[in-house]
Amino acid sequence: MKWTVLSVMDFKGKTAVITGGAQGIGRCIVEEFQKAGATACVIDLRNLISAAMSIEQKIRQIC
Repeated sequence: MKWTVLSVMDFKGKTAVITGGAQGIGRCIVEEFQKAGATACVIDLRNLISAAMSIEQKIRQIC
């Protein structure tokens, strides 16, 4: 097993808020927190922008 800071800390019952966690290094950080027992709350600006654009397109179709 590879040693990491998260592997020696107990995150059970804790929530980790990770910004930029949808892809790349951020995604790896999310996975490590989950392995350490934390609930991961992922916030990623790209996903928020994409969701907002999708909603806007659907509204335009209705109106």
